[in-house]
Amino acid sequence: MFDEGHYMDKNYDVDLSNVIFICTSNEPSPESIRKKIGDSLYYRMNRYIEFQLLDLIAKKKMVSKIVHEEYSRLSREEKTKMNEKDLEDKYLVGVDVFQNFRHARNLIKNDINQMLVEAFLR
Repeated sequence: MFDEGHYMDKNYDVDLSNVIFICTSNEPSPESIRKKIGDSLYYRMNRYIEFQLLDLIAKKKMVSKIVHEEYSRLSREEKTKMNEKDLEDKYLVGVDVFQNFRHARNLIKNDINQMLVEAFLR
């Protein structure tokens, strides 16, 4: 697949000649990746990008995007129970608690759902 740019099995016949593979790992360095996967696969990879934590600006953009997406999914009736700008402000104040996108999305989504349940039960 990596050498010939082609993949075929009983279900698929795929031309991979113009494909970019992005592989992720929890390994801390290229050397540790090499030890885990071996030379034959390691030397087919031509770029290593080190993981970096999100900075404050990136977290704020991320939170704004998540709030907008989650708010846009609400029904008209649900939107009457909360304000998008108020939600965004709430999460931007505590933006440091979010570790990554998935963590932020899950916390925000769960919090919005909890607020809706409480609003409709009143």
